[in-house]
Formats: sequence, C-alpha cells, structure tokens
Amino acid sequence: MGRRLQLKADIETILRIYYSNPELGTAEIKELFGDIAPSTITKLRNEARAETARQEEKILTFGSYTVNTEMAFKAWHIDIEDLEKRHQKIRRLKLSSTKEA
Repeated sequence: MGRRLQLKADIETILRIYYSNPELGTAEIKELFGDIAPSTITKLRNEARAETARQEEKILTFGSYTVNTEMAFKAWHIDIEDLEKRHQKIRRLKLSSTKEA
C-alpha cells in the first residue's frame, strides 16, 4: 500500500485483539482500522499473507479470509512490544480509562 493506515482502536483494544485471536478476519481488521473499504481489507490481508510467505517456517491459517495475527501485525508495522510498554506506563500513571480492582 502506498500509505500506512492509521489505527482507530485504542491500545487496550489492540492488545486484546492481538492476544485473543490467533487469526484475524474482517471483523478484527475493522475493529483495528475503523470502517474501511472491502478493497482496503483485501490489501491488508495480502500484505499479511506476503509477510507470512517470507517466513522460513510454514505458517498455515484456518480460513481463506483470515490471516495470522503475528504476521499481520508485523506486515502492518504495529509494534506490540511498544504498545505493551505504553499500556503499562498509562496504568502506572493511572491514566487508563478502565478501573483496576
């Protein structure tokens, strides 16, 4: 893609999607990027598939409309480690919108 899409989801949502979905489908992609065109979703899937194909170890997906989450985040330049650090910092500074027990 010519330009990178901006994530619309907040950090907590991005982390939840990453850790709770071994594969991403249309619903998860829309949750990450907002209301995007079907053609854009296809382009994002193709980027993730291309990243998957570059791996030495073969990675399979369960469906033809899903992509491996780890490979997708790598292809889309979503740095999960950076987001985890930021999320921890937000929680330490008590800036999070969720209440802790």
